[in-house]
Parts: sequence; structure tokens; C-alpha cells
Amino acid sequence: MKPLPIGLEDELREALRRTEPPPDLAERVLARIGQSGRVSSPTPSELVRASLWSRLRSWFWRPAVRWALATAACCVLIAAVVIARQRAQRARAELAREQLEVALQLASGKLNRAFREVRRVERVERGAPVRTKVTRRTERL
Repeated sequence: MKPLPIGLEDELREALRRTEPPPDLAERVLARIGQSGRVSSPTPSELVRASLWSRLRSWFWRPAVRWALATAACCVLIAAVVIARQRAQRARAELAREQLEVALQLASGKLNRAFREVRRVERVERGAPVRTKVTRRTERL
């Protein structure tokens, strides 16, 4: 360690030398506190609240608790993502099911029409009278 210059060393000694406070210091401090507004001490409930908050805050700053909270937050986030994906997949499956129902209804209608046409052609080939919608209506009358 380098020695300090002689002038600087003396200045430091002078600055750090103990001096007695002025005799009216206590009265001036008390007067100044009185001007700031609050002179009363805190109530017991305020002390309990402050100490509870400080205990709770110190408890959350423990590394194990911080890691546990971070892990819990990650688990909640992962669960939310999984649930959202399942809902989206379920919605897509529902849409596909509805589209399949419509397609099957259309196919069923086309097959029924083709089946009726085949039956009509078979009747014509056998010589049976051909019934159309018009003749069906007239038969009912």
C-alpha cells in the first residue's frame, strides 16, 4: 500500500477527529421533528402489520421458496397450454364430425336416388308400369 502524502494524511486526521456536538442539538432535532408533522410512535397494529409484511417478504426471498414458486408458475403455464391445445383439437374434431355427417347425408341422398333409378329401370325391363311422381299424386286423388 502506498503511503499517503503528508498533507492529505493530516487533513484526514482532522476530518475524522471526534468533536462534541453543540449543546442545543437535541432541542433543534426535536423542534424539527415537531415541524414534520408526525411525532407519535407507531401503533401496535402498525408494528404487527409491518413485522408481518417483513417476515412474509423475507420468507419469499428464500431461494427454495423462489424456486418452488417459479416451478409452480411453469406448471400452471404448461397446464394452460395443454388445456388450450386439447380444446382446439376437440373443436377441430367436432367440426370434422359435422362435416362428415353432412357428407354422409349427401351421399345417402345420392345413393337413394340412384337406387330408385335402378329399381325403375328394372321395372321397365320387366314390363311393369312405370310410376312417376305425377302418377303417384294422381293415384292418391
